[in-house]
Amino acid sequence: NSVAPCIAEAASFILRRLKIDNGFVQQLKANARFFYSEIKNSRMPLINESSVPFICIPCKNGKVAKKFSDELLKEGVIAPYYEYPQTPKGQAIVKVIVTALHSFKQLSDCKTALVKV
Repeated sequence: NSVAPCIAEAASFILRRLKIDNGFVQQLKANARFFYSEIKNSRMPLINESSVPFICIPCKNGKVAKKFSDELLKEGVIAPYYEYPQTPKGQAIVKVIVTALHSFKQLSDCKTALVKV
């Protein structure tokens, strides 16, 4: 197996950049902690019980997850849904991903949209 040279160079660049300035990593961790606490305080059901940079919200099935995802998009939140084979058969989730570039206000607005929908 091999990796295309452009992919290897891009990965190498990112790793060098992170060694020089890990501000993005620290901001991502802070955003993940903040968003997780916001969601936890809203008492939404969660699958993952930690402060990773994504939140998985369980849904009854793929149809419900798709509708939830579509309604969130109308509120300005991009949250893809996943169903079998990405999840166990009979289960589905909506995944909200946090980045280092999100502000606390954006994350708070996202939580508001999740609760509203």
